[in-house]
Amino acid sequence: MHESRFSPSPVSLVSDLWIQGAFSHQGVVRSLFTRAKFYADQRALKLLLDHGISRLGIPGEKAVLLPVPPNKGRLLKRGQSMADRMAVLWGRSWGLPCNFNAVSRKDNLESKLMGRSGRVSLNSNDRWSFVERLDKSPVVLVDDLATTGWTLKTLAQGLEERGVFVAGAVVLCVRERFHGDPGMGVGHEA
Repeated sequence: MHESRFSPSPVSLVSDLWIQGAFSHQGVVRSLFTRAKFYADQRALKLLLDHGISRLGIPGEKAVLLPVPPNKGRLLKRGQSMADRMAVLWGRSWGLPCNFNAVSRKDNLESKLMGRSGRVSLNSNDRWSFVERLDKSPVVLVDDLATTGWTLKTLAQGLEERGVFVAGAVVLCVRERFHGDPGMGVGHEA
């Protein structure tokens, strides 16, 4: 893969939390990401995941990897999402366990169609369903793409409201226009 060694620097998520991305979502990476996510191209996904793990540092805390629950319409083969596959592969590589049952997505809500003002009015309970007894182990959220950070922020807030420490988030790609949104409370660290 002939890509410049650009790993976006961490950005703040909520208070002192961080998002670390393996790649900037542009050029060859963007093409591979599209093939993997929307055309279920397993070779493109494997290439991204294998190279992505080498670009991210091991999370500093011993934590459980928690993939962002998928929209049911975007599952890959065998019923997994890209975030699920990332959590499994990276969890094995880092020696960290994964949790796939702590939270689920409320599928009646398509946030991408709501616009910024609609999203700001929602809280974590509008978007996510949490299990009654959450494991209180620290978690690192795992997602495939960070565009505004809203998904990660609302999930982190919901978990923290239930007493779970969210150490941060790792994502495969960070949108090139990701700059944080003051209305979402997400922004770059200096």
